[in-house]
Amino acid sequence: MMRVLLVDGEPLALHHVAMELRSLPDVDIVGFARDGDAALDELRRLSPDLIILDVEMPGRGGLSVAAELLRKNDPDIVFVSAVDRHVAMAFEIEAIDYLTKLLRPNRLKQAIERVRRRQAEKAVHAAFIADCAQCDAPPTMHIPDRNGGHDLPVSEIVWIEALGDYALIHTNVLTTSFVAQWPN
Repeated sequence: MMRVLLVDGEPLALHHVAMELRSLPDVDIVGFARDGDAALDELRRLSPDLIILDVEMPGRGGLSVAAELLRKNDPDIVFVSAVDRHVAMAFEIEAIDYLTKLLRPNRLKQAIERVRRRQAEKAVHAAFIADCAQCDAPPTMHIPDRNGGHDLPVSEIVWIEALGDYALIHTNVLTTSFVAQWPN
């Protein structure tokens, strides 16, 4: 069940989004707030999975609230706004979606599905990290090459760059870079 906090300075907009959300399965509206300060209080009290947040509200706006939520355990964010001029900033804050008011039901449903996918990815990542924490040896990535391959400690990987059918793996060790062609 996805726990959702709705935050909007306009009561009619809150009501409209709540009605749309109630028609979706496995969504539980756990609270409402009408300004940014109340939203932060409700976030601490309720620990929702998702906050649907108006960008422009009385007092502290939605972007300011979201800027305080950049830790990994904070809820996902879907912004709603009457205007689209804040879209770039919303995605810099890593919002899942940005919806314009007078929501179409399908757009809200799409946003909820994006949140579900992201939460599933977070759960898989958390399980992987938990499994790795129980291992005695550090996790490695097998890099195939002409000589059979190398087991590269994951902690040495800085980034992986796609090069067509190849992957260029940049490591912490300046003298070592692996280029591997993955089998089709």
